[in-house]
Amino acid sequence: MSFEDMFLEIAGINKIKTYNFVLYMPRYDKKWDGDEMPDTTIANIEVPSDYLRRKSLIDIGLQLNSAVINYFGFHDLSTGILGIPSNDFTEEHDSELKITFPCYVSDQDRYAISYTCFGIRSLCVNKDNELKHMKHVDFGICSDHLENEKDRNEIYDKIMGDLKEIRTGEGWFVHSGASFHYHGKNTLKIREWSEYMNTLKKQAKKDNTTLDKKWPEIQMEKNESILRVEASIEKPKPKILGDIKEQPTLFD
Repeated sequence: MSFEDMFLEIAGINKIKTYNFVLYMPRYDKKWDGDEMPDTTIANIEVPSDYLRRKSLIDIGLQLNSAVINYFGFHDLSTGILGIPSNDFTEEHDSELKITFPCYVSDQDRYAISYTCFGIRSLCVNKDNELKHMKHVDFGICSDHLENEKDRNEIYDKIMGDLKEIRTGEGWFVHSGASFHYHGKNTLKIREWSEYMNTLKKQAKKDNTTLDKKWPEIQMEKNESILRVEASIEKPKPKILGDIKEQPTLFD
């Protein structure tokens, strides 16, 4: 299954009208000048869910790349934000897509911006124009250490145990390149998302958890979560490993 198919299925189940994809600078994945870079959204692109039937995520990412390069005037970057040379960017933007720039990027950050990631925000809008949240989980297990099948099965069982304990419900299990992600099939109301994230935060503090210990609290600071869905300069494209079915749900 592709990410486009996954998001189309989520849209069908939850009547999602609009998704939000972003270019963002990870908060703790990269240091710049000795300091932690802020977890900052550089640009947001609003994408009608049906658009994913015609265009791929990389097409959307390229449009956002082009918009960032041109908006901030970084025409002399030799390497593009998604690892694609800047001279391959198109300056044409689809009129269906609304691009906004919520963050100012200074000249001294012009090279740091090359290390941004392309991800999806949890915030989306359904066909009744209600704000909803997608369910995300970021795990802290390093996949580089899973050389043999026994280790992989052991880690998988631990991850499934965490998901069952926090009652995430059905969704998809994703290999992010360095670790793993979870994307839920059902969306949450704003209040439900806060409760859901508090549950993740408590689980992340346990000694033997597979969750990334920093991730829930960082996402709660922004009042939304973000998961990477495309390759970046330093990380490969995430891959959907399979469905997670028959999971208990927090709001049953």
